[in-house]
Amino acid sequence: MSSELDKYLDLLLSYENPILFTIIFSFILFGFAYLFLRYLYFPIKNKYSMDKHEWELREAKLMSVFAELDPDPLFRIDSNGSILLVNESAKDMFPEKELLGDQIDNIINELNRDFSKIINDDDQEKFNAVIFERNFSGIIKGIKTLDFAQIYLHDISEKIETQQQLIKSQNELKQLTIYLDANLEKERKNISRELHDVIGQKVHLLKLKFQNFRSNKDIIIKNILDDISGLYADVRNISRSLKPPLMDEFGVAAAINSTIEVINKDSDITGSFVLVGAEERFEEQIELCLFRVAQESMTNLLKHSRASEFLVQLNNSNEKLKLFISDDGIGFNYEESMKNKITGLGLINMRERVESLGGSIIITSYPNEGTTIVVIFDKVN
Repeated sequence: MSSELDKYLDLLLSYENPILFTIIFSFILFGFAYLFLRYLYFPIKNKYSMDKHEWELREAKLMSVFAELDPDPLFRIDSNGSILLVNESAKDMFPEKELLGDQIDNIINELNRDFSKIINDDDQEKFNAVIFERNFSGIIKGIKTLDFAQIYLHDISEKIETQQQLIKSQNELKQLTIYLDANLEKERKNISRELHDVIGQKVHLLKLKFQNFRSNKDIIIKNILDDISGLYADVRNISRSLKPPLMDEFGVAAAINSTIEVINKDSDITGSFVLVGAEERFEEQIELCLFRVAQESMTNLLKHSRASEFLVQLNNSNEKLKLFISDDGIGFNYEESMKNKITGLGLINMRERVESLGGSIIITSYPNEGTTIVVIFDKVN
């Protein structure tokens, strides 16, 4: 029995036994793996993690230092929202307030956040805020390695104002286009009616008179000559309403003065024209613009001002060309008139006409104090 046991033990411990070989090889492999992990892999991994953390820490510190020099306001807060540091720009925003130690939501009402979560997650959030009636966009950036968050503000008030002005200008342009189209169609109808009712009828009467020419020669010839004279005057009036012939030949001063003479003749309002400086010709578009503004202004004062007198003055100096139109009428509320779709668009039309050529226009009017319109162009040598 003992000999058989010894025999089995010898067989078990024999190098020819594959089980023993496997066990020994496994122990050796495990030993190598243990030594590799303990003395090579884990030390390298730990060193890499430490270097990475140190690099992230240096980068975060460097970023926070640069942030302090940012020209935009910056606030550094802890996980509870308490202010740890502010840059000079933030101090300038709140010169009379002690910021350090205060809660950030006392300074910026819109900042009601879980700052500890933002910091721990290295997260960032965008927000908008209104501070002292100024609009700001902002970013909250959590920095876990430094255990704080930084809040960056950027003033976007001018951008928003520009966008609002753009939207307003687009709406005004749309309304102005509708207004101009309507006025153009109105002028077409007026010209069509004048041609049909006045010119057409007189031409028809001339035809009839020619048909009766044989019976009453002398009387009919005189009537025909009178009708032709009247017909010529009507054509001239229609032409003058479209563009005064004096404009092309003598310039804007003569055209305005001629229009005032017609108003003095045909209405109870007394108008005067004064030219200050040398009488000379200007660029065609400038002359047409000055005439149209004067024409529109005089048309408005005839319709609405109840004025007894008005003055148009053209001031031609070395540097500027100025047109003044003033009356002693009842005036109007300028702001309210700008909201009116009819009168407001007329004023916008004048402004757009002047500004499109690089000029400026100033309209001053108060109830019962008359109206003054000033158009200014810089003269280009």
